[in-house]
Amino acid sequence: MTRRRGPKLSASRLAKWLGRRVEQALTARKDTYVFLSPPYTDKQTVLNRITKARTTFRIRSKSDLSIAKQIFQSEDYRLERLARHPDIRARYDALVKAGKTPLIVDCGGNIGLSSLYFSEHFPKARIVTVEPGDDNFATLSENCRGRNIIPVQAAIAAEASVGRVVDIGRGTAALQVVPDPEGDLVFTTVPELITQHGGEGAVPFLLKVDIEGFEHDLFSRPAPWLDDFYVVVMELHDWMMPGEARSGNFLRAIAPLNRDFVHINENIFSIANRAPSVD
Repeated sequence: MTRRRGPKLSASRLAKWLGRRVEQALTARKDTYVFLSPPYTDKQTVLNRITKARTTFRIRSKSDLSIAKQIFQSEDYRLERLARHPDIRARYDALVKAGKTPLIVDCGGNIGLSSLYFSEHFPKARIVTVEPGDDNFATLSENCRGRNIIPVQAAIAAEASVGRVVDIGRGTAALQVVPDPEGDLVFTTVPELITQHGGEGAVPFLLKVDIEGFEHDLFSRPAPWLDDFYVVVMELHDWMMPGEARSGNFLRAIAPLNRDFVHINENIFSIANRAPSVD
C-alpha cells in the first residue's frame, strides 16, 4: 500500500486555518472542537474545548480533511442539538448502570472519524465499524487503534453473501459495493455483526448508516432489528442516484415504527418512542 501525505500546503488553506484560530480565540464563538494541526499535515489533532480531550488521526487527502471538518467542526452527528437528547443520554446511562454495554454499529466507517466521534461521546460503548474499501479500512484501523472500536472489513447488506467494491470516480468517500459471486468482499448483516462482535451483555444502542446508496439492499428484506436501536442515524442517497428510489426500502421499513424522525442537513435522526430505561 502506498502511503500518501495529507492535503498539499497552499497559502489560502493556511490563511483560512490561521484566520479561524484567531476568530476562535478573540470572539464569543465557542466551537466544541478546535483543529490544532495545520490543514496540510497528514496527522490531525482536534481538541474538545469542553472536556479537553484530544483526538489524533491520519488523513490522506483534501477529501479526508473535508470529512474531518464535517464531523468535528460542523458536528454532523451532534446529538445534543436534538430535543430528544436527554432521552438518548438517559438510555445510554441506564444501560451502563445496569452493567450492559451499549452497542454502536457504524456502517460506512470510511477512515474511522465518525467512530472516533462516537467513541469520545460514548466511552462505555462498544463500537463496531464496517468499511469495505481496502485503503479506507487500513487507515480506519490505524486511526481507531486503542479505542473501544472494532474494525470489520465487509459490506453491510440484507443477507450474507460476497461481492466487490466499485470506484465510481467520486473518491474514497463514495466507494460503492455490488454483489458478485466471484467477489472476495464479505457481505454481512446487522444481526451477524451483533452476534459476532457484540459480546456478552451488549445491547443495540445506536446505528449509523452511510453506505453510498446500498441502503436499498440493506432494507430490501424485513429488518426487525432496526427498532432494537434506540437511535438510528441515516444518510440517504437519492440525491446521488436520481430516479432509482434508493431510499424507498428504508422509508418503508421505518414508517410503521413508533419513532421520531428528524432531518438535519445530510442525516436523518430516528429515536425510539419508548422509555429510555433498560427494557
